[in-house]
Amino acid sequence: MKRGLPFTGAYYWIPLPQGAWSILVFPNAFYVGGEAGHVDVWEDVVRILAGLHQLNLQGLLSQIENCPYGLPRGRVVRMGSGDWGVAHGGDHPKEMNLESTISDAFCLRDIHSNFFFDEHEQMLSEDQYLIKCLIIAAGEKSHD
Repeated sequence: MKRGLPFTGAYYWIPLPQGAWSILVFPNAFYVGGEAGHVDVWEDVVRILAGLHQLNLQGLLSQIENCPYGLPRGRVVRMGSGDWGVAHGGDHPKEMNLESTISDAFCLRDIHSNFFFDEHEQMLSEDQYLIKCLIIAAGEKSHD
């Protein structure tokens, strides 16, 4: 179900078991203080990853509880000018169209949005490596 109106918030790209990617959207309106910070939503992301990849939630939380820079991510914001902006780290899955996916997910399709690189949204290689190792290991175990 679509809201129909543009909204702000954080997003993460998450790997699916089949090797594809999906987007998780965290609207600001759902969070105390009106901001869905990546650190604030990370536990929800880990819960979803655990369910998708059939991993033990508590085990996964203990291994990547402090890795919110391990997946591609970004944020939709309302700029000081009133325009809509999309901050991203430039490291989203290459097979996914960043602009159309985010525009659809945040109801920005009919609105001019400024997509811009933000270094703060980039993945950290240590976090990315740890998450990739855990997800790949889970995939290999499920095929045994």
